[in-house]
Amino acid sequence: MGFASYAFNVKAVIRQVAALAILGDTESCLLMRFQSILAALGKNYALLLLMESMIPTSAAPPLNYCHIPIMIYKRAEFPNTAEHISFAQGALGKPVLLTYLGAAKLWLPAKHPKDINREQACGKFQGSAAAKLTYRFGNPPYSCDEYPFASTYEGGSRASTAAVPYAEQSPHGAFIGNFYRKAFPDYKLIDEGWFAVVVQ
Repeated sequence: MGFASYAFNVKAVIRQVAALAILGDTESCLLMRFQSILAALGKNYALLLLMESMIPTSAAPPLNYCHIPIMIYKRAEFPNTAEHISFAQGALGKPVLLTYLGAAKLWLPAKHPKDINREQACGKFQGSAAAKLTYRFGNPPYSCDEYPFASTYEGGSRASTAAVPYAEQSPHGAFIGNFYRKAFPDYKLIDEGWFAVVVQ
């Protein structure tokens, strides 16, 4: 996804502007948030990590609006997933800046886009109908890992896929869910929101 694609993602832009308005005249915080968006677009991992170390994504408002939420993958915790993300962002040119699609209830009664994204990305990857339902296959069991995530606007048919041990992939879902709750306090209501993904 290029810069133009983000520029015309109107809902995401409106949400960012609304978040910045809360900060009032805190110019340094506004500047930092703008810089974090540029850093994600430019894949400046060092700057994103520095911002996260200064003000963690879990910080209470209004400080947590000083930069976009930053999801950090530690290689020691998710070695195969982290390697896949690193490869996808580097060799395949997949974006660091992603857009959260929002909670499932926002899309009812329609099918949630993340389910469609997962089918588009992993359905062809795993082949059999049973595998498409369980997302685990082989012995020992593996799971389809996708980046960008199915829960993001950038996922789906545009995602890179890789086979990751199910034992690693299983807690991965909880990791992403916990991040969304931390990054977007109103994540049950939010429809879209930017965040960055960094491998450390």
